Amino acid sequence: MPIRTECSTNELIGALSPDDLTRWLSQLEVVDLTPGEVIFDAHHLNGFIYFPTSATVSMMHALPNRPPASVAVFGSGGAVGVAIYIAGIAAPSWAVVLSGGRACRMTSAAFLAEFHRPGGPMPQMLQFTTALTAQLVEGMARAA
Repeated sequence: MPIRTECSTNELIGALSPDDLTRWLSQLEVVDLTPGEVIFDAHHLNGFIYFPTSATVSMMHALPNRPPASVAVFGSGGAVGVAIYIAGIAAPSWAVVLSGGRACRMTSAAFLAEFHRPGGPMPQMLQFTTALTAQLVEGMARAA
């Protein structure tokens, strides 16, 4: 599948303007994700933002004196790693692939440059981050 088609199946990337999409495509790469793979750890940043296209990812959270809990699950409607880079959310969390598939990924440096570019995708990413934060808080409250 061509990179434009693959990456555009992610709702956040698919919502980009044609000009933004063209610029982003030069900075994205398609990667295969396998079940159980940890693609994000708030304490050991790997320098990438992942935009799942066909994989499903679970955000896990460490709780004191309890087993880790899944506090958010998403697929092609989300992104992994965005919150830490734009909102500074550094809770003891990590993202693990639940069902294998593909994702498009971008370096965090390239993402931040796009995020802060005038007229860039800041509104969509902030809306996603707000929704994800609400889901994480709700998930942590349920798990506590």
